[in-house]
Amino acid sequence: EVVALVRRWVPFLDTLGTPDELRASLKGSITSVSEAASGVVFRQLRAFPVLVLQVVLVVLSIYFFLVDGRRLFHWIGDKLPVSAQIRNLLADSFRSATNSVVLASVAAAGSQALVIFVGFSLLGVPSALLAAGLTFILGWVPALPMVVWGAAAVYLYGQDLLVRAIIMVGIGLVVGVVDNVVRPLVLRGQQSIHPMVSLLAILGGIAFYGVPGVFIGPLVACMAIAV
Repeated sequence: EVVALVRRWVPFLDTLGTPDELRASLKGSITSVSEAASGVVFRQLRAFPVLVLQVVLVVLSIYFFLVDGRRLFHWIGDKLPVSAQIRNLLADSFRSATNSVVLASVAAAGSQALVIFVGFSLLGVPSALLAAGLTFILGWVPALPMVVWGAAAVYLYGQDLLVRAIIMVGIGLVVGVVDNVVRPLVLRGQQSIHPMVSLLAILGGIAFYGVPGVFIGPLVACMAIAV
């Protein structure tokens, strides 16, 4: 049934192979995906105890930082071979950079959510407000909003609205550009840092630290400038 459905969607598919070849290729793909998914599940199950331990350590660390954070800061500061003036300057820079990174992430996620809401509303895709809220949550991590607009494009294509589906893909590209523009600009407005440096810090942080690099990269850049 899947093969017949695909052949109706793409009439020129015969140039790529016969129905039997397509069916065999489809079965092989399903088998590969199943094996890959099983491997991921088993790896996650093996890593679950470590994940629980990490969560416990994070919770305990946050608790002690909230209770004795200032004492710990002063204790570490007394051990650093720098003057109190420089130490306070670095502390103020770190605090300001942290606030700027969070604000930049909020602004980027909000801008992407607004674009998705407008796009869904104009193209007649249902649940525009829900999609905008999901985009705001996923927008904290670059490229994840692709899940939202990609699903909308598939929905429109399934409704035989090819032009609207193409427009939705274009809106998705705009969403990606918005993230790469708004985040550096907000960082620049809060910190004395060029937008290009901000963008490189974000991309470099992702390359070295993965998803947390979205926050770590700009922090490291701001602290380096302060130093």
